[in-house]
Amino acid sequence: CSLFASQLQFKEGATIFTYGGIPGQLLDSSAFAGGNVETFSQFWPNVLYSALVGDALHKSDTEIGQLLRAPGAKQRSYSRALMLPLPTKAIARFNYNMMFVPRP
Repeated sequence: CSLFASQLQFKEGATIFTYGGIPGQLLDSSAFAGGNVETFSQFWPNVLYSALVGDALHKSDTEIGQLLRAPGAKQRSYSRALMLPLPTKAIARFNYNMMFVPRP
């Protein structure tokens, strides 16, 4: 299923909408890449803390550090750099694994 969805996207047979990734970089989306399924409400705080610890150690030497210090970041609640809770009581589950498929 994952390979099928990726092939449709890359051969321009379908449009895929995704959330996340690094702005300006390509992001693939698929239905399944194997492994664990996470619950967003339990997952996001750990990612937030990891980003803050990483920023405390490396400051602006990383992409996240630069995004945290970008003009207007505070007004956007740092949403371009940090994982934040969902704005509603919606429930989201996801697979955070990555799969790499060699190009023929």
